[in-house]
Amino acid sequence: MSFSEYLGSYIKENEVSLPKLAKQVGIDRVTLFRYTTGDRKPANDKIVKNIANALCMSAAEKEHLLDEYDKSVMGEDIVNSYKYMCKMMNSLADVNDLLDPKYNFQKESDTADFTQEDESTIIKSQQALLSYIVRMLYNAAKSDSSSDRIMILMQPTHTKVQEMLIPLLSGADVTVDQIICFEKNIEKSYLNLEALENIITQSFALKNYNVYYHYEILSSFLSSSALLPNVIIACGCMVTFNSDMTRGFFSRYPKFVDFISEEFDSIKKNCSRLIEESNYALDIGSMQLIVQGTKIGSIFEQPCIAPCCDRKSLNETLCDFPAKQYIIDTLIRQNGDWNGLEQTESGLYVEKIISCCTKDGIELFLKTGRVGEFPEMYYNALSYEFRIQILKRMVILQKQGMISYYIIKEPLNLLNNMQCYWSVDDFAVSFRQIKKDSMLQISMKEASIFNTVLNFIEYLKIKNMLIKDDDVIEYLEDLIKKAENHYFRG
Repeated sequence: MSFSEYLGSYIKENEVSLPKLAKQVGIDRVTLFRYTTGDRKPANDKIVKNIANALCMSAAEKEHLLDEYDKSVMGEDIVNSYKYMCKMMNSLADVNDLLDPKYNFQKESDTADFTQEDESTIIKSQQALLSYIVRMLYNAAKSDSSSDRIMILMQPTHTKVQEMLIPLLSGADVTVDQIICFEKNIEKSYLNLEALENIITQSFALKNYNVYYHYEILSSFLSSSALLPNVIIACGCMVTFNSDMTRGFFSRYPKFVDFISEEFDSIKKNCSRLIEESNYALDIGSMQLIVQGTKIGSIFEQPCIAPCCDRKSLNETLCDFPAKQYIIDTLIRQNGDWNGLEQTESGLYVEKIISCCTKDGIELFLKTGRVGEFPEMYYNALSYEFRIQILKRMVILQKQGMISYYIIKEPLNLLNNMQCYWSVDDFAVSFRQIKKDSMLQISMKEASIFNTVLNFIEYLKIKNMLIKDDDVIEYLEDLIKKAENHYFRG
């Protein structure tokens, strides 16, 4: 339901007088009527909020009205990209809790009878279907054969099955290949984040979990193989089931299982790998090589300060650990070097950086000297003088156009402990969570997820959530004056 339809139906259902409502809001009655017909849109969301308040809408109704208004102004793809991006980053921020398996699979596994004489069975209930899947996955996890593999052709929105993977397969050497279908329509590409959200935890928890994606419905494969939409193959067995998991078919007939396995591998060849890299405690030596390219960007509470660091200060600030010199050399090679406020060496690779951060994040850095881009145990807090120098270098790089700081005016909770990086060169996107002694990261190369990240930035711009470009330097210079007057010290 569009903004005009929702507003019009609400007024009609609640028998609201248009002249009275228009007077309360402070607009012309004809103008309000045109809002309900779609012939005109409110000039800004302040008017929409006034209408919602005058109608005494509930919080949910008001949010719905504002959401529909935003879609009418910005387009559904930008609004939904923002919403799904927030949802995705919050899920990744909570992944530590999800890695603790709580799924009780024992009760699901009791009814699956693998000893029956028939090699094929029709399954008529969800409980029976889950029992077969649990037994298959359990046998695969306990198998001693290094060639055993689990093949899954299934959307990760089947959360009951996805939830089984970690408790059943965590620590097992078995390889898991999963194929999922992505939305190709650019206006609905945000839906791909929903699919990604449901496989993140498996990517971190399982040793050999490979996810592949395609854009086309596999109707030809399914029809030629007489299969239902979802297929799982493991330990010489196969189960296929319908979308709502109410009926399915199990088989351990070798020729049939082999045929479906071959078909699965044939499909996989035409798919692209989704997750390029995932790691729960990534080696410190590879941290700065995650995002490579000539044009890169980041979304994080604090500003990107790597291009503002110099070799001497890095040597003094970083603690001693095996990869220290490697990290320093990589940073300087990518971003260049400084002597005071003069750049003595240009970066070899990076031409342009977009750093989307918050006002609170910049001020937190000035107060604490802590850098969210790096685990705390590997460096000492930056000296107060060095923090001021970094801020001055930020101004220089902003004026040069090498870095564009997109500064969010209000706190954005989803950025508290999450970072997002992207590279324009190859559509690579990385989500990262920094902990005191390690980091959690997932990296992928997929155009629609990349576009969703850019739509997220576009939403911030349109909603006027960012400091205007012309005012960024003035804001940073004002912070420098405050810092030099010891405003952020202690």
